[in-house]
Amino acid sequence: MNNKKEKMKKCLLFAVMLACIACNKTRNSTAEVPVSDEDNRFLTVDVSKEYPMSDRIRLQDIAEVEYVPLETNDDFLCAGRVFYIDNSIIIYVNGKNGEILIFDRQGKAKHKINRKGQSGEEYATVSCCLYDKEKNELYVSDMMLKKIFVYDIEGNYKRSFWHLPGAQYNRIYLFDEQYLLCYNNRIDSFE
Repeated sequence: MNNKKEKMKKCLLFAVMLACIACNKTRNSTAEVPVSDEDNRFLTVDVSKEYPMSDRIRLQDIAEVEYVPLETNDDFLCAGRVFYIDNSIIIYVNGKNGEILIFDRQGKAKHKINRKGQSGEEYATVSCCLYDKEKNELYVSDMMLKKIFVYDIEGNYKRSFWHLPGAQYNRIYLFDEQYLLCYNNRIDSFE
């Protein structure tokens, strides 16, 4: 019973912290959420506007929504998820077969990368990926091998490096031009 109460307290504390952060970030009646790190455009949501009462909130009711149909053919079949979008590129990962599909912003297929294998330049799985637009580099984190592989946008191998000992990165982010910010998924790694 105490364990359940502790979990509820933690969830409540987390919700209060999120609310405080949201209130602190919004000084007027609109909330600004960055669309991407590469540009300064913001999605603006008017939180004071009256919306129709419903048990569902549709994104179309509070923001402009753009649907981009991705080109599909025998070589470009989408059975995964989008990992990156900016004003010029969409990166889609089919994790089970190791494919990374590159589309332009209009959804036209550009490149298909599949470096799944067992050599030193190949990944075993695609846990997550990150695109550095400035350097035109694609970072692929492999939780199974505990390694990050770096390719150019056409899929040519550039370099790789290991996760820190005991760590297992399931999310990586571009911190700045020199560093990555990595989320360690291993709960027991700091014991």
